[in-house]
Formats: sequence, C-alpha cells, structure tokens
Amino acid sequence: MSACGCLACSPDAPDPLYSECHRNECEARHVLRMPRSDRRPWMIQILKRRGKTRALELVTEVLRQGGEDALGPK
Repeated sequence: MSACGCLACSPDAPDPLYSECHRNECEARHVLRMPRSDRRPWMIQILKRRGKTRALELVTEVLRQGGEDALGPK
C-alpha cells in the first residue's frame, strides 16, 4: 500500500485529487471566494513566488471559473 495517491507515491494508479490540475482548480475557487480587493494582491504574490507560468495558469483558471471580470474591480 502506498503512502498517498500522488503520482510519485502511486505511479501506476494516481488519485486524480492529487493532480496539479485539481490543485489549480481548488486554488482558483479559493481566490474567487476572496473579496475582490484582495484578489490582485494575491495574484501578484503568486507571480513573485511561483513565476510567470504558474501565475498565468492560475489567472486563466480564475477567469474560466469566474468570468472575464473575476480579477477586476467592481
């Protein structure tokens, strides 16, 4: 029996909940639950900590889930 369902621990049958895609979708839902005024500063921190590619992936998912104005002021 493996320690968890991640790809590293269970290469033959990883649990989909351990995927990068699932993590990104969950984080996007977290961002969408934030007050609008907190979303852009959060995304700037993601850019600084994880880099442009990862930040863009998250922004794309936030916009997919929340619509085109999900990161803009309202």
